[in-house]
Amino acid sequence: MTELPPSASTAPKPPVHQHLILSRFFGPFFLSQFLGAFNDNLFKNTLILIFVFEAANQEAGRIDQLTNLAAGLFILPYLLFSALAGQLADRFEKSRLITLLKAFELLLMLIVSYALLQQQTSLLLALLFLMATQSTLFSPIKFSIIPQHLSQQQWMPANGLVEAGTFCAISSARCERLVRISPAWMRSTLATGIPRRSA
Repeated sequence: MTELPPSASTAPKPPVHQHLILSRFFGPFFLSQFLGAFNDNLFKNTLILIFVFEAANQEAGRIDQLTNLAAGLFILPYLLFSALAGQLADRFEKSRLITLLKAFELLLMLIVSYALLQQQTSLLLALLFLMATQSTLFSPIKFSIIPQHLSQQQWMPANGLVEAGTFCAISSARCERLVRISPAWMRSTLATGIPRRSA
């Protein structure tokens, strides 16, 4: 007897997450939100490092004030505009909002580059607040747009990938900060020496 060829239904299927990452909609969307989260946290961490190194010769309280101010400005938009962000996501077309928000993010980062070159601390703090505001407005859209483009069976894997991507982006930004700060810390330690404990 000749064996029948295996049916297409029994053929191995690629994992759901692999199918989503390679899809025309979710792949670019995932990359966009990953880079956005990485960009926000990298900017915040870079700004804190600038405050620490520039205020090294000043009072310790000054460093604490600037770092706490930067962290507060990064969180404040989530408290102020989260409800507004949800209303905008329900009222307007989500793909259009994503395009506008990403264009606004690009504009902000161009101004950030100028502010970093000019070392304008006040402008950098204002830009940090605006970057966090952009992230606040984008946050509800990245979850509410998924049911419009994916089937119901793909909702949970897609949401899981978005959350995992956001966590990896934040962790990557923190690791990048450690990589940049380690050589500077070593040079500072070698130059000044480690203080000895008095007998």
